[in-house]
Amino acid sequence: MKHVSTCARATFVAGTVLIAATTAQSHAGNEPTATPFTLEQSGDFAPSVTLLRDDRVATLELDYEVGNPWTPFDLGPDGLGPVGYRVTWWPLERRTKFTSAQPWGSLATPRKSKVTALRRTQIQPLENDRPYVVQVEYVNRFGEIVGDHAIGTFPGGSSERVDQLRTEMTGFFDDFNRPEGLPDELKWNTTFSQTNDPEMQAFFVNKQFHTHTVAGTPREQLFGDRGQTTHRTRNRMTLEDGVTRRIVFDIDGVNFANRAIWYLDLVQDETEITSHVNVGGGTGVSGHPSPGLRFSLAGQKAEVYRFNDAGEQLLIESNPGLEWDGVQTFPNVRRSVEIQLTLDHVTMIMDGVTILDAPVPAGTLSIGEYTVLWTAFGYNTMKVAMPYFLIHWDNFGFDGPASSSTVHNYRTQVAGTDLVRCDAFQPETVTIDMPDDLSPTTSADATARLVFVRQMNNWDFAQWTPQDSVTIGGVSYPIPQPVSSSVPPLGLNQLINSNAAYSSYIDLGTVGAGGTAPLVQGLNDITFSASRCAFHNIHIEVRYPNGSEPTYTPPQLIHDVPVHSDFMKVGLPARIKRIGDVNVDNNPWFSNFPENFNAPVSGVIDVDVLVNGHDSHNTIWMLRSDYVSSTLASAGENPGIRWIELSIRPDGGDENSATIIASIDTQAEVAAPQFSGTFLFDTSQFPNGVYELSILAEDARGILSLPDFGGVGEQLSHSSQLNGFYYPLHITISN
Repeated sequence: MKHVSTCARATFVAGTVLIAATTAQSHAGNEPTATPFTLEQSGDFAPSVTLLRDDRVATLELDYEVGNPWTPFDLGPDGLGPVGYRVTWWPLERRTKFTSAQPWGSLATPRKSKVTALRRTQIQPLENDRPYVVQVEYVNRFGEIVGDHAIGTFPGGSSERVDQLRTEMTGFFDDFNRPEGLPDELKWNTTFSQTNDPEMQAFFVNKQFHTHTVAGTPREQLFGDRGQTTHRTRNRMTLEDGVTRRIVFDIDGVNFANRAIWYLDLVQDETEITSHVNVGGGTGVSGHPSPGLRFSLAGQKAEVYRFNDAGEQLLIESNPGLEWDGVQTFPNVRRSVEIQLTLDHVTMIMDGVTILDAPVPAGTLSIGEYTVLWTAFGYNTMKVAMPYFLIHWDNFGFDGPASSSTVHNYRTQVAGTDLVRCDAFQPETVTIDMPDDLSPTTSADATARLVFVRQMNNWDFAQWTPQDSVTIGGVSYPIPQPVSSSVPPLGLNQLINSNAAYSSYIDLGTVGAGGTAPLVQGLNDITFSASRCAFHNIHIEVRYPNGSEPTYTPPQLIHDVPVHSDFMKVGLPARIKRIGDVNVDNNPWFSNFPENFNAPVSGVIDVDVLVNGHDSHNTIWMLRSDYVSSTLASAGENPGIRWIELSIRPDGGDENSATIIASIDTQAEVAAPQFSGTFLFDTSQFPNGVYELSILAEDARGILSLPDFGGVGEQLSHSSQLNGFYYPLHITISN
């Protein structure tokens, strides 16, 4: 069942086409580079495209209406209208031979392309100040190029804004412009919760020169459902009376099913990770530490909270309508954010638009240094069939005093988990490789400390006794008693449980000639002995006064580093929307039981299906994929759909008894970004009885779809079962 379109194909117009630039504007703060370009349209039915340049990247706005974010695609009366775009770009190079089919570049010019159903997308990586050509075309649900195109040249990426921020963010700044792998360990420390899936957590820079935080909670995880991946800046931020502090960063937001949240926490205590694992907070729900401030993004909602003296997370201000403010968040499309903060007021600005502005209650902030924590928080993500999600971010910094020291960090591992559990003082040992001579290069003293996180890995309670200890190089150190900064103090089981983690620090002494720290160049065994607790995120930090630091071997050169290619590729979501006259609820917990859902059918019926998208009640109008699909959340890009098929088999039958009753090819010229359509099914071709109806699709990577029905993730024992998971809906044929 293949649809052949009679629509005219877009043609590649010869000649020189330049993108029209608007009048350049002065640019200050953390707003995007203020020189938008407009692509030239080759005909009346072509995308309207505006391009915004930034460091190694350009953002394309595709028929984007600020303040009207839900503009749908109109499939038209013949169903051949566009449902997305193909974007193609390549460097503008001196051509070796002119041809009408390739007027700008040589025959060897490399080209990249992508499909998207989003109204904003980014092309990357780009060389700054190098001319590129970009072309945008409409794609329909059958993978056909339709209508006219927009095309032009632009001067590549622009480092203007980032260069300015690099000079202004005196307290800390990282542009992540480094080779693929770990971010700079001299700038960041990373901590994972034990409730994360250890196969689905990471912090890495990709080949596009920005960074990623990865988090997710596994279906098979029995103890705890609130995962965190947290990054701490090596330098702390200083708040002063009468001084407005600035925090800047680029972020794509987290708009995934309300089970993924981004947090930026400012707390006075030094900590690797907070125990504020409640979703949304509220009176009576406390965590450690306190006091402090929390910013969050989830969906199209920005919020700022405070941690009061009791450790309660209380809302200061909420903005649930970022899309109506014209700053809608899109997966893998970063927007620029600036936070302006004083002791008594906070303002949050996104792409030049103020999205939060509120007084900070007295007692929340005070003069002093604050730990800065960037966190991806996942709440039982596998419940909605999502093993992990990504936050794409870049260009993080804050102003204020610079650090006077440099930290060399040595870890047990990068990938997976180093968790060890101690009960009844049965010792557990981990090893840290420290291949460097730790001696300072000057007479300055350098100090070492052991850092680890305590957390339970089952539902029992933690214990602490004065006999709890850790041994390094034959020297035993008492494990400090957990202490709460809340008033009144939180109890031990509030500080340490399966969801909540507590950070611990033990001073080991000085390093170098005559040093007291029991560390050796090479392998260092660390042995825990405790009444009852689990220990993980174990690392040793050596702090040097600036100018005295020796040669350093970062963890990236010692341990395996997970990047994009190491993570499970998640399929596109596919679902049956309607069977005959029966609408299919998206959260039905259908399972495989006919008593939960069993649509009666007869004769020739319509079966409406949807793959990798959302549409309105009127199926002629199809919305872009504003809610993150599984692939967008896990990989950040839309690979497109190759084919879709509908199959049927007798209730309880095996796969050999299945019959494909309808199929369609959706890659006529390019894999379609999304699909909504109707299959016709003649039920009279089958004997009366109960049957299982199932949908399956494949994306351009060859990955099979996952069933997009509520509760699917709860039926799996492991996330690896998602792709192609058989999840039928029942029908009873009665002719």
